[in-house]
Amino acid sequence: MTEIELSAAKEVLAKAFDLSQLDIPEDAALDNFEPWDSLGHVQVLFLVEAFLERELETEEAISIVDLKTLQEALQ
Repeated sequence: MTEIELSAAKEVLAKAFDLSQLDIPEDAALDNFEPWDSLGHVQVLFLVEAFLERELETEEAISIVDLKTLQEALQ
């Protein structure tokens, strides 16, 4: 991930969870980052759709499970 791509992905998570980007670990994922629960995941998806200015396909939405796949979705 480039620094810009990483920053965009961390910004989405920070906004979703009302945290600083500095509080988002590099390995943030649904299964290991406490704020990223099912309700938080809905907020992440909402913010991704706003960023992309389109609705996510079901496959896209279910593929976002960690910082890396979030970054890929934002491209």
